[in-house]
Amino acid sequence: MISRDFTAYRNEYYTMNIEENIYIMENTLKMNMYVDGNYAYHICQYIGTQIDTNFRSIINWDKLVAYLTGYVTRERGARCVANIKKYVIGTGGDFDSERQQFYNAIEYAGIQRISFPLKSIMSPTGKMGLKEDAVDSLLTFTAARDFYSVSKDDRPDVVCLFAGDSDFIPLIDGLQTEGVTILLLYFDFISRQKVTRASQMLLEKANWVINLEQLLKERVDENAKAIFTRTGAPAHQPVYTGNTNQTYPQSFTISLETLKKAVDITVPDADGYVLGSRLGKSLEIVLGAKLPPWCKIRQIANQYPEDILTDEIPAFRIKIKK
Repeated sequence: MISRDFTAYRNEYYTMNIEENIYIMENTLKMNMYVDGNYAYHICQYIGTQIDTNFRSIINWDKLVAYLTGYVTRERGARCVANIKKYVIGTGGDFDSERQQFYNAIEYAGIQRISFPLKSIMSPTGKMGLKEDAVDSLLTFTAARDFYSVSKDDRPDVVCLFAGDSDFIPLIDGLQTEGVTILLLYFDFISRQKVTRASQMLLEKANWVINLEQLLKERVDENAKAIFTRTGAPAHQPVYTGNTNQTYPQSFTISLETLKKAVDITVPDADGYVLGSRLGKSLEIVLGAKLPPWCKIRQIANQYPEDILTDEIPAFRIKIKK
């Protein structure tokens, strides 16, 4: 009798949990996030030089994504996950070296870079810059391609735009026609060089609008405070800094989580593998520091034989096991 009662209880328990899991899966909202990289870079510069001159505050992109998915979850009453996270930025000349810290910070959060080489131009004030019009077009194209290249079931319910230009209005109109909710993230500021304000028409088009400047100034919410917490390189150290006078133990290791993040931002080949030589560069981006001269990708991969596949043809390459 006791055995039958326990069996009935167990079956009921598992049935309830299976049904609950199915319910959660069916009600999970998918979000794609697209960042105007040039716009975001200038905002980070403003925060670091005008608001916090000690550079204690900067955008923590991991926390920002968590805040945005949490916002959608609260508004819709269903769990939201960010499936696609990309930023589009113009590159060229010395500007890339100036922006390396920005690249490291945003890509460490798993936000993929889509770049476009731009020509340098001189402003009326005599300052060199980049002609950034093509970036808006590339972001619009990328967002539209991501939306229409998958089945209807896999399309996003929400698209988050971190942008302020009216050039994105046609993209918003098109996505809303398909039933997509638009979450717009923007930041108005006045620097020594210029006034930067989001387009009023763009603000009116979006379904939800979040003013990042207001979050920075008020910080009344713990989740909002976390967005502006300065972060350094991950603490899976010791991290080699390039100082030849500094010594590190030969037991230097890279965590599997860090390795996976580096693989995620490395372009794979047709077989889904990434070359060890390319992976090394990605690891330095994720770590925010140079790898020690004795650190070999092959040795790192061999630390996780249960999680990583390796191959020697055409050169040493690895793949994360599913």
